[in-house]
Amino acid sequence: IAIIGISVSDSFDRWQKALSEDKPEWLQLFDSDGAVDAAYEVYFIPKYILIDKNGNIVDMDAPRPSNRAALENRLKEEMEK
Repeated sequence: IAIIGISVSDSFDRWQKALSEDKPEWLQLFDSDGAVDAAYEVYFIPKYILIDKNGNIVDMDAPRPSNRAALENRLKEEMEK
């Protein structure tokens, strides 16, 4: 299981500043050309999407990583399938 943060912000500098302040524990990427935004129809942020090992979207509104209990429960549901 991997958690990846992808910023769809229009400002690389603001994103870098936010990372230095928040210090997330998972990989962070910057979507400079809006490809992720368009592909996954991100209309608001933050948006959490659960994607299975085959690349299929299983939850377009997954719990945020900071809500550890809810995220763990959701992941368990998927692993039991």
